[in-house]
Amino acid sequence: MSELLTLLHAGQAKEFYVEIANDDDSHHIIVGEFTHFDAAAEEYDRLTIGRPQMRVVMRHCAHIYRCYVPDRLRRPGVNL
Repeated sequence: MSELLTLLHAGQAKEFYVEIANDDDSHHIIVGEFTHFDAAAEEYDRLTIGRPQMRVVMRHCAHIYRCYVPDRLRRPGVNL
């Protein structure tokens, strides 16, 4: 635990994650861990640029900053 606190105070802890999620959002695979928001946002944008058929999530610890949901999973009349 003290190693994690040391990394947090030094600003080196990887707290930003880009993940691919399954259709019902119950399982996630981390495809990137980052120390800075900008790097995570670039990876998120790279993964979602072609409108993939998978969910892509960018988060900081438990806070979700961006969540891409493919058209095939969107419900009509609901803005996600």
